[in-house]
Amino acid sequence: MGCFGTHIGMWDDEAFKSTDFGPPQTVHVCVYLDQGVTKDEAMDLMQTTIDEDSKYYNINVVPEGFGQLERPGFFHDQILQRVASIPLTGSCDRVFYFAHRNAGDYLYAAAPVVTGLPLPEVLGEVDDATMTHGFAYAENDGISSLMMGGPSSVTRHEFYHLVGSCPHAWTMDQCYQRISSLKHLAQDSDGFFPSMSEDAQHVFKTRGQVNVALGDSTPNADVAANQR
Repeated sequence: MGCFGTHIGMWDDEAFKSTDFGPPQTVHVCVYLDQGVTKDEAMDLMQTTIDEDSKYYNINVVPEGFGQLERPGFFHDQILQRVASIPLTGSCDRVFYFAHRNAGDYLYAAAPVVTGLPLPEVLGEVDDATMTHGFAYAENDGISSLMMGGPSSVTRHEFYHLVGSCPHAWTMDQCYQRISSLKHLAQDSDGFFPSMSEDAQHVFKTRGQVNVALGDSTPNADVAANQR
């Protein structure tokens, strides 16, 4: 579920007020950082999601440590594939990765100025199968990044996908419904905050179910377990 010219939907105050979001719930996010991205930068980018949006739904988003992962490729699908291969272990409900911009990104972003042709660019993405693993770039690379509101706006967007399994839609009604459903399921999920696939055909109530759906992979040696 890439983020380029897309949105979760427009706020619907009537639908929001009529939705039962239940008691407070905590979502534990294991965060991974590319080389060149610091813990403080990641926390700053997550601040809006943690301190503002999450309170509307009685959700507490908690970073569960900061591991290191070198950016695995240039294109968004290469990055997401690698991130999605990290299994949910321990208390991790979700995995999110902040990627660092490189010279190739800036050249790609500048290409339309030279060629006169717009090029597609994905600024962040969450997997469609389980909506538990995602990434965003930690820096701007050009006009398209700025038009999307910069890395903080992209991070906020992706966290709606990540935490609430929210789809792209015209209004946020479906998003409210999914957050409410997941929160009620969480009361019987034995410490895991559930998720659902982008098409809502599959609901995941355990970490094991998520790991199987994503290939039951184990982390490679290049993912540092050390917390920063």
